[in-house]
Amino acid sequence: MTVGYTNAIDVTAANYEHAPVNNMQVCLYVTGTPDIVATPEMREAHPSAVLIDQSSMGGQWDATADVQDYERGAVDLQELSGRVFESRSAFATGERPGQRQPAVYVSRNNAQTVATAMATTLDREVNLWVADWSISVGEAIALLGTRIGDCVITGVQYEIDQYCDKSVFVTEWLDDKSKRPQEKVSVTPGNGLIDIGDVSVGQIITVYYSDNIIAKQLKVTRPGAQRISGLAPGSYNLTVIGNNESAYVPDIKVKLPDCYKAGGVRVLPRSHVPLYDGMSV
Repeated sequence: MTVGYTNAIDVTAANYEHAPVNNMQVCLYVTGTPDIVATPEMREAHPSAVLIDQSSMGGQWDATADVQDYERGAVDLQELSGRVFESRSAFATGERPGQRQPAVYVSRNNAQTVATAMATTLDREVNLWVADWSISVGEAIALLGTRIGDCVITGVQYEIDQYCDKSVFVTEWLDDKSKRPQEKVSVTPGNGLIDIGDVSVGQIITVYYSDNIIAKQLKVTRPGAQRISGLAPGSYNLTVIGNNESAYVPDIKVKLPDCYKAGGVRVLPRSHVPLYDGMSV
């Protein structure tokens, strides 16, 4: 089976400065000891990093992580299915925009054990990131998309290096990220404003009419709360979508009442910014 793939490395906090993290798909840890867990600065530098949870049984864990690490001293087989189930729920609700469909990291020797356990408790296939350090990168690529029981291999770790481990992932899995659920917002007469919080530099906020013509667009140059002004009063939908360059991109999708569209909003072709002629907001 031939699938699109992406090269990646996973790296601990202690080795981060020595690893070739620039222009790479990076995998970082969100649980563990301080020498393992990525710092906020590392995560900020890699907003699309694959996030790994390796907390041991009964420990505090992160349901929004992309990967649950099944190995000695990490996630126990008894609680693995429950974690995958909760991680799926987090993905579906957009608890952390940018989360991938949950996967399990496991040695290739133990993959069948995990696949059997998953089949008895979960109702659909589980993604596996298997580790086999005896194979070449070409053999690792060939494993992508193949199955072990009801599980599909979406990642293969094929080499351990001094400062990082090397893997290949199915690109489609990396790109399939959760989105923030749609939120209802409104603009009241007299202010024409929408305030948006918790955004990062480089993200793009876009206001659309209901027919997807762009009304306003803002590229975020400072983190934190943002304000979109000059909007007609009415009901709006706020959604967040993802892309490959950042964890997510906030979009404001606008549904203007007919009375306001007829009252002076001049709709121009897509990618042009309409003018609000004679509007009182």
